[in-house]
Amino acid sequence: MGMKGQKIAIIAGAVLASCLCLGGAWMVWRAFSQAGDVRKTLEDSLGQLQKVYAKDPFPSRNNVAAITNDTHRLREWNVALSRDLSTNESVAATNALTPSAFIQQLQHTVRELDAVAARNGGKVLADGFAYGFPQYLGASGGMPKPEDVKRLDVQLRMVDAIMREMLAGHVSAISLAEREVFESGVEAVAPGAASVPRRGSRRAAPRAAMTAAAPAAMGAYPHQHFVFAFDVAEYALDDVLDRLAVMPMFVVVTELTVQRDERGLRAPSDTTAAAGVAPAARPAESADSNKTKAPVLPRSQREASGPDIAPLLKVRMQLDVYTFEGV
Repeated sequence: MGMKGQKIAIIAGAVLASCLCLGGAWMVWRAFSQAGDVRKTLEDSLGQLQKVYAKDPFPSRNNVAAITNDTHRLREWNVALSRDLSTNESVAATNALTPSAFIQQLQHTVRELDAVAARNGGKVLADGFAYGFPQYLGASGGMPKPEDVKRLDVQLRMVDAIMREMLAGHVSAISLAEREVFESGVEAVAPGAASVPRRGSRRAAPRAAMTAAAPAAMGAYPHQHFVFAFDVAEYALDDVLDRLAVMPMFVVVTELTVQRDERGLRAPSDTTAAAGVAPAARPAESADSNKTKAPVLPRSQREASGPDIAPLLKVRMQLDVYTFEGV
C-alpha cells in the first residue's frame, strides 16, 4: 500500500472516530435531558404534595351539610326499600301457602319445638303435645280449608315464637297451649272457656268465634287470643314475662293466674324423730301476744330452701297478640 492508501485509511479512521464521538455526545445529551425531565417531574410532584400538606384537610361546612343530608336520604330510601321488599315477600309467601303446605309447615314446626324442649330441660312437654292444633295433627288430623290457611299460618307463627320464648325461660313443664278456633266446620271454642258437654253422638253447639272483622267493628285492632298453662320456678316466672314483653310481636298478657305448690322448710320426718333428735323448745312468748308462733327447728332438722328446690308455680296465662295494618 502506498502513501495514498495510508492517507485514505487515516481519513476513514478519523471520520469513524468523529462519528463515534458525535454519537456518544448525543447519547450523553439525551441522558441528561431525560434526567432533567425526571427531575422536573419529581419537583412538580413534590410541590403538589407540599401544597396538599399545607392545605386545610377538613372540608367546608357546606360540603359536610350536603353530604350529611344525602346520607340521611339514602338511609331513608334503604329502609323504605327493605320494608317494601319484606312486605312483598311475606305477602307472596302467604298467598302461595296451600292447605297441604300448611300441614307440612305445622309438622315441621312441631318437630323443631319438640327438639327445643328436649334441649331446654328434657321432659318439658307431654307426648303428643298439639300446640293448639290437634285438629290437624296425628293420623286423624284433617286438612284445613283454603280460606282458613292464612289465619292458621299467622297463629302457627305466633305459637312458635311464644313457645320458644317460654322454653328459653326454663319452664319446668308446659301442660296447655290453646288458640282461638275460628275455622268453619270445627267446634269454635274460645281459649280458656269451659267446654260444652256432649250428649250421645250429637256435636255441641259451637261458640261464635272472633273474626278479623269483629275487632274492627268494635273499634279495636285485630288480635289472636291464646291460653298457656305451665309450671315454673318462682325465680323464673319474671324471666318468662320479661321475654314475652320484649318480643318483636305486640303481646299483651290479659290474665295471669298463679298457684303456689307449697314446699320449702318442712318438719322432720318420723324416722328423724325416732332417731332420738328432739325438737328445740318453743321460744318464750310475750304476755300480750295473742298470735301462735310456728316452732323453730334446730339446724340439724332444717331443710335448705333455694332455687333448686323452690316451690313450683302453676301458671295459667291468657294473652292477646295484636296485628297492625301496614306493620
